[in-house]
Amino acid sequence: VSLAMDATHLHRLTRLSGADAWLIFARRAFTGMCKEDLFTFEPIGRKIVKKCKGIPLLVKTVSNMMRTKKRKCQWKRVLQSEIFDLPFVNKRVLPDLLLSYYDLNVTLKRCFSYCSMFPKDRSISCSDLAKIWVAEGFILRRGQKEMMEVAGQYFDDLVDKSLLGVFYKAKHGQTRSDEMHELAYVLARFVAGSDGFSSICKNERLDEIPDEARHAFLICKEFNSAKDVALSIRKALHRAKNLRTFKLQTARRLVLPPDLFDRVDSLRVLDMSDSQIHNLPESVRKLRRLRHIFLCYSDIAWLPKTFGPLLHLQTLDAEGCYELQNLPCDLPQLLSLKHLKLGGTESLGWLPKHIGQLSRLETLGHFIVQDEDGHRIGELQNLNSIGGHLSITNLEKVRNQREAIESQICEKPKLKSLTLQWTFDEYADGKGTKSIFDCLRPHSNLKMLSIWNYPGIMFPKWMLDSSLCNLVKLELLHCDNCEHLPALGKLPLLEHLEMLEFPAVKSIGYEFYGTVENAFPRLETLEILEFLNLEEWLDMDGAMPMLLNLTITSLPKLKQFPFQCLRRLKSLDISCVSMETMPAFSDLKSLRMGIDHDPRALQNVLGHIPSETLEELTISIPREVRSLEESALQCFRGLEKLTLLGCENLESLPESIRCLTKLNSLQISLYATSLTDRCMKEKGEDWDKISHIPNIRVGQFVIRESEQFNKGEDIDE
Repeated sequence: VSLAMDATHLHRLTRLSGADAWLIFARRAFTGMCKEDLFTFEPIGRKIVKKCKGIPLLVKTVSNMMRTKKRKCQWKRVLQSEIFDLPFVNKRVLPDLLLSYYDLNVTLKRCFSYCSMFPKDRSISCSDLAKIWVAEGFILRRGQKEMMEVAGQYFDDLVDKSLLGVFYKAKHGQTRSDEMHELAYVLARFVAGSDGFSSICKNERLDEIPDEARHAFLICKEFNSAKDVALSIRKALHRAKNLRTFKLQTARRLVLPPDLFDRVDSLRVLDMSDSQIHNLPESVRKLRRLRHIFLCYSDIAWLPKTFGPLLHLQTLDAEGCYELQNLPCDLPQLLSLKHLKLGGTESLGWLPKHIGQLSRLETLGHFIVQDEDGHRIGELQNLNSIGGHLSITNLEKVRNQREAIESQICEKPKLKSLTLQWTFDEYADGKGTKSIFDCLRPHSNLKMLSIWNYPGIMFPKWMLDSSLCNLVKLELLHCDNCEHLPALGKLPLLEHLEMLEFPAVKSIGYEFYGTVENAFPRLETLEILEFLNLEEWLDMDGAMPMLLNLTITSLPKLKQFPFQCLRRLKSLDISCVSMETMPAFSDLKSLRMGIDHDPRALQNVLGHIPSETLEELTISIPREVRSLEESALQCFRGLEKLTLLGCENLESLPESIRCLTKLNSLQISLYATSLTDRCMKEKGEDWDKISHIPNIRVGQFVIRESEQFNKGEDIDE
């Protein structure tokens, strides 16, 4: 700043003297203390000031924090904090981080200090952190934005201040996570004081949770006695009477004792996500202040029969709890409930009666139709505030159009994703089903629609009009009786279309495109799977101008492909399809294919592929194939990545792999046991064929790996 202003005199700031540092500390830390307390705390305070080493921001931070601590043990805990022992204290790093922390508003400071409850070097997803921030009441609503969206912005703010780091794990899509570097972690623990606590189980024992801790995270990874660990958790909790948040993760199955929560009646948030717990103890009913229960992706099978006094409960998240058998029968009486997340609870056969009484519900996830009062689809009538994803199953139990209309699916504007599922019934009445389906029209705001096991012959008209004008993704699965595809080409924003198992469809004709110019204007990904009787696929000028990714599997009778629609393809996944009439692709970058029992079929497929542009090739080889033609790959000199799947009995690699001079990665299936020895570095019989490749992996063995290679990438069989 001085240089920019062309100042004539520079005043260099130095560290505070011991006297000045003590003056600032005492003025803030001892506010409101009596003389007896001053006599008790002054000796400890002087030692703390000395450890601050004259750094103004550190003195200010510590003195503000000490003002709220009234017990001698709390002052001693600060004195023993590891932040004073870090080598960064004498450099600019710590003052810079403190400045970043002080620049936060009150809400962001609370969010940052909350991170102290997570163990060091542990990553958590942004969405997990955000949901707990929301549950704790840290997030303030901004205009019309959803609370989770605001929480995501808070996360970004902490990243911008260098208080959180970010990485992405892309194995199952882009999952954003945070990871605190060591100094930021220590700072979070420091400013949080004893509020945050974490402990990892060692030898069936857990560290004691401090009396004043408000947020605790217990992790049980490796242990011999599940019973002893459960008792250790119980002992730790019974001493922590001031807890507001309790988070538990276990790597082995635990049965928790029934009196686990007897003495933590201040608990607001209970999080047992991603844990191998079998039950939720009955004593959870004693947590009258409890507002949020997170059980998602745990092994929990049973919940208490009733929740009784949990009248303040706002969230019950059981998403992904595949083994869950029941829900409390009095759940509809908990009128504060806003989020009931039940997606992926396949073992759950029923919902409590009269779930429609939960008029404040914003998330449901899964609704199971039953043919009795209190369980009919009309229970959805008053739940017009639900958003996110909703799956409705057992639609064959909807008796008539009146019941379907009562569900008011079209009056739910916040729904973004909808699944409509029938249970397969070979005797289902196709005409009656069609009339009921006509009455299940969703709101036009819908982004994703999935239809399973529809037994009708024709689809409803609302799939062809403006009702789906905002639809981005559509899945039509196991529609055995449908003879003609709907005119989906009219959907203006559709980007992803998947159609699986339509045995009655023999032709994809002009009606599929909707007889409109520029049909499927936004479609990028198309999947057509198991159309066992499909014979022709007609072309249409101007259709699918944006199509980049095509998957076609099990189309054995198909004799005609559309050339115009496929000319811009970048990625092709193909198996069990006759290639005789397959058009040539001029710009294909990625090919994934399965070959039949005859290895010569590989040449038939590759003959339609441009050798100059292909960069990635994945071949699935059945166990009947023992060898590939030696010249199978010689034309693909631009290939950069080759993956071989299956290969149980493949005896050797083809000679033509030597010609792939640009190949950067070779990955071979873990089932290819016969190739493991042949590909061993310097020793294997096929090593000279592949020695030019920088990254080689055969099954679980990494033969060679460069620094740039993605070490965490798995072969998708």
